Amino acid sequence: MRTPEGGAYRRKDMVFEAVLDRAAMTGEASKRGKQLGGVRTLGAVDDQSEMPQVYNPGHPDANADGFVTMPNVNLPVEMVNLVTATRAYEANLKAAQTFREMAEQSFNLVRNT
Repeated sequence: MRTPEGGAYRRKDMVFEAVLDRAAMTGEASKRGKQLGGVRTLGAVDDQSEMPQVYNPGHPDANADGFVTMPNVNLPVEMVNLVTATRAYEANLKAAQTFREMAEQSFNLVRNT
């Protein structure tokens, strides 16, 4: 895989930042119906891991010694990242569902007394 600049593709990592609504800190979030937080992407940064070199003298991108610089994308690492992101999403969803159920139970208790 070649970049528009002509070199081997370098893997990118996304950088995220936690977002907390200022209204949540003052107790105004429930009055205004705002979300309590989330994440925001700050951008993508290049992965600085070593680029693998493969001996292939017939390749058009081979250097003078016959080595081709390959992308630093590693399928097992990408699969682990995918599974980790999926599990984090599922955990956050379960936490939100549990919060909702607890809030509903609290409202029911207050209503019945």
